[in-house]
Formats: sequence, structure tokens, C-alpha cells
Amino acid sequence: IFGHNLYIHWENSNVVVRRNLIARAGSHGLQLRSGGTITDNVFVRNPIGLLLGGDYDPHPSNPPNLVAGNVVVQGTDIDAANRRGWGMEIKRVANPTVRDNLVARCEGGLPSGIQLTGLTSCTVVNNTLWSWNGGNLASQQSLAIQHN
Repeated sequence: IFGHNLYIHWENSNVVVRRNLIARAGSHGLQLRSGGTITDNVFVRNPIGLLLGGDYDPHPSNPPNLVAGNVVVQGTDIDAANRRGWGMEIKRVANPTVRDNLVARCEGGLPSGIQLTGLTSCTVVNNTLWSWNGGNLASQQSLAIQHN
């Protein structure tokens, strides 16, 4: 459950994760706790493709909090007791933009293609979500969101 391919601590700043193949993690393919930029990556068979943000207040020096041009496919469970299978979770970061991503083919048990948690505003634009079992976009609170 704590096996992450990349874990970036929340105290880091100006983090960019770009052009990687991130596959078959025990849990998260990427946890970018500090916020930052995640672009042009491919995430394959991870229980949770990526997490941008986390349980702390947004880091002030990490704009633009951008998730763009990524491919997330074949979300899985950790195991039968630890159901997962969501593509992206965007959690407690300042004004994130999630755009131009492909999230496809979930095989896990508790899926959301894109999950939004603890945000006051978020822009979700031009994403393709296909064959993600539990739904495409899940937001756990009311927020000002733009999407198409």
C-alpha cells in the first residue's frame, strides 16, 4: 500500500515531472505532494496513477499546478482488500489545471477517472475519459470548476 514509484515530499518546490513511463506501482505511480507540474507522462497499471497535492496546505511556490498531456491506462487494485483503480487525484493544491489528458481502461474496483478533493477552484478542460468503471469525474465538495 505504500509502494510508490515516485514520491515527492510536500516541502519541495518548483517540481516538474515530464516525459516518463511510470508503471506497475504497488500503490501510486506518482505522489507529487508539493504540487507542481506533471506533463507528457504515461502511467500504466498503477492502482492510483498520480496524486497532485495531498493532506497539507498548498505550497506557495509551486504554481502552476498543472496536469497536462498525460496518458493513464489500466488502473488496478492493490489487492482484494485494498480496492483502488483511479486515474488521477488532485487534492488541496492552489488553482490546478487538468487538461488534455487521456484516462482509459480501469480494471480496479473503486475508480474515478479524475478525483478532485479539497479544492476551492479547478480547471478541467479537454480530457478524454474512456471505459473507467466507476465514473469519470468525482468531486468530493462544491467548488467552482470549469470543464468540457
